Amino acid sequence: GARGGGEARQIYPTLTSSNYTSWCIRVQAIMEDREEWEVVEPDPEVAAPTAAEKVKLDAKDRKVKAHLLQCIPDDILMQVAKKKSGKEVWDSLKARFVGADQVRDARLQTLKSEFDAVEMKDDDPLDQVVGRLTALSVKSSSLGGNITDAELVKKLFDIVPDRYLTVVAGIEQ
Repeated sequence: GARGGGEARQIYPTLTSSNYTSWCIRVQAIMEDREEWEVVEPDPEVAAPTAAEKVKLDAKDRKVKAHLLQCIPDDILMQVAKKKSGKEVWDSLKARFVGADQVRDARLQTLKSEFDAVEMKDDDPLDQVVGRLTALSVKSSSLGGNITDAELVKKLFDIVPDRYLTVVAGIEQ
């Protein structure tokens, strides 16, 4: 709510395990509005702060840290509670969530490679091969990936022995 000079203060939205990207955009906008963003992302063009500017920056940094600690869930709070500054808290959150995105992307690449590498030997039962491809597709979509039905059918056409082509054509319908 309003306090002090009667100006309304925006409250940082709550960070969850799934909203990091949109949360960042909102929080950065609030910090920019409050002229606090320079604490988190100092402008490399700006000369080193004078002693008086440093005092102001430190005060802003404490505010940023306090606001960040208010809006993060307890499990994450425990991981960043020892950080000395708002910038350290921000960087720590970024490392945690952006790191998770990179891990997910790497896992999706692996699944796509596994999908592309699936082959069918003459004695492999068709339903087993379809099951393997479907399982890879499901794992991929659970990570936000997208192996389409069209890709599944194309893959089957590419790998099944000729005697199965009529069955695959039936699946395609």
